[in-house]
Amino acid sequence: MEKIRFIKRYFTGKTLILVMALLLPQLANAYDFMVDGLCYNIIGDNEVEVTYYSSNTASYDYAIAYPGLYGDLIIPEIVTNEGSDYRVTIIGPRAFYRTSGITTVKLPESITKISADGFYECTGLKTINLPNALTSIGQYAFTNNTSLTRVTIPYSVTKIGMAAFYGCTLTSATISRSVSTSQGWGPFSGCTLDTLIIAGKGDFSLYDERGRQTGLGAGQSQMQINSIFIGSEITSLGQLGAKPTIVNCYANIPPICMNYTFANYDGELHVPSTSITAYFTAEYWQNFNNFNPDLTDKVILDKTNASLIQWETLALVATIEPNDSELKWSTTNSSIATVDENGIVTALKEGECEIFATLASNYAVYASCHITVSYPEITLSLNNESLEMNVGEEMTLNATITPDNTGLIPSWTSSDESVAIVENGVVTAVGEGECDITATVLDKIANCHVTVSGDVTIMLSIGNAILGASQMLTVYPSCSPDVPVELVVTSSDPSVALVRLVNRSNAPAQGLQSFPEKDMAMAYLNEVANITAESKAPAYASEKSIMIVGVQNGTATITVTTADGQATPAILNLRVVDVDGDSTITASDITCLYNYLLNSDESYIDTSDTDGDGFITSADITVLYNLMLGN
Repeated sequence: MEKIRFIKRYFTGKTLILVMALLLPQLANAYDFMVDGLCYNIIGDNEVEVTYYSSNTASYDYAIAYPGLYGDLIIPEIVTNEGSDYRVTIIGPRAFYRTSGITTVKLPESITKISADGFYECTGLKTINLPNALTSIGQYAFTNNTSLTRVTIPYSVTKIGMAAFYGCTLTSATISRSVSTSQGWGPFSGCTLDTLIIAGKGDFSLYDERGRQTGLGAGQSQMQINSIFIGSEITSLGQLGAKPTIVNCYANIPPICMNYTFANYDGELHVPSTSITAYFTAEYWQNFNNFNPDLTDKVILDKTNASLIQWETLALVATIEPNDSELKWSTTNSSIATVDENGIVTALKEGECEIFATLASNYAVYASCHITVSYPEITLSLNNESLEMNVGEEMTLNATITPDNTGLIPSWTSSDESVAIVENGVVTAVGEGECDITATVLDKIANCHVTVSGDVTIMLSIGNAILGASQMLTVYPSCSPDVPVELVVTSSDPSVALVRLVNRSNAPAQGLQSFPEKDMAMAYLNEVANITAESKAPAYASEKSIMIVGVQNGTATITVTTADGQATPAILNLRVVDVDGDSTITASDITCLYNYLLNSDESYIDTSDTDGDGFITSADITVLYNLMLGN
């Protein structure tokens, strides 16, 4: 197999990204496209997942996902392929399987999921950021990453697959809320962990897919752990499945425990100096033999709850011990409210989130403020309170929201979609009648009354025509007002004249066209109609042509109207002539008519009165002559 070549790219002298060169082996692609050496699968509208390069990862002995990838890996938030932009939201299954050369991974804030085996046995990986939008980590996602020393699982994560960090030797791991996990091993089973920090607020528990409590290190291979730091706002603890040597609990009120919260209660317990009595008497906590009331670090906020209006700001004030400690501010949902390095909270949109002030030196010591954001009182209006429209017509309604910086977008509905439909404020008249178009923003609504009439008039480029057998006439339709309509054309007598509605781009120019015989004219008519592949969707009449073929002597009425029958139709009165009955117009027809005229033979008037005046005269010869010339 041809060797895969790679090129290096250097940034700021420090960051190294290795990407595949354009010269690739001829393998069956396991991906939709490649950008800068990384492979992507399209998973939805404008969204992609990062996937592997190697083609044989479906086999049991999985291949290395990116055999030549080394150094720091930066995954972009947006990738472009064939002119379309895609947001990178998922690290796909086995995306970087056994890619041991990468040392640092920078994930974009758009990543919401790391799939199973995503970074399995990336033994050179030392650091990776887990973005605040991340919600799930798949099973074995970081298994056997022997160089990984520290991981912080953001508050947004609600599911961690079994053995996600199996075989890792971590200096510290921080987890911020209750999560669900797969049935079987816990996410940290088989992991050697020096320090586990349980942060967040309220209850901390793990539940398997059946809703049963399980442990962080549950499974055949328990995690080895030295110390657990329990956050200052944890109120209850489920089963942890851990045997820590040291437990540091910063909650002033002992969290509610269960018998198997800890695998044993033999280790050291360190608690706040003001809470020793509470821990001595609390159920299960009293099982610890080695009490140490020596924890003094604390953070206190001046507010624990606050309600803000969109764009309103709030300055949170923190009291900390020791008083020279550095604070780290964070939000659990940056789309609801943000917080800067000085504790200034800015409300962005309606919703709820937590703002945390955490000691930079100890992530188990923090305080939180629950933020509730609501929108300001708004007004909503439309640029029109009523519209008068014709069937097929389009008009646009514009909604004005005050204040105009809310970012709110109205939703649109029609009270009767058989009369008018609406999308993003664009109203399309569908059928005759009345309805209301409604824009809704929060609890505010604005209406526009729409009246749709069927006063659409169809017109033709000619109103009367004389056509010879085996001749074809092309006629142009139009309508007033010029709106999209679904045209329907019929012949009152198909044995006299055949008619087709076709796209003008496929039809011959307006006027008369002669064929050697009738069958050829009919075949051509059907051929053009088939090429057209006529759509039933409304279109402008100017985009259509009407093709008529004369079949035999007689009269026919060509009617053009709309599919809903609500337009004023157009009528073309047609006379088809063939004096000698040979299905074509030639000098023979003129000779035959001349004989009828000389002999005053009125018995042939049905076939010979070409101008329809009730008599056979020289005017009929003129009609035949003009037909022969194609006039």
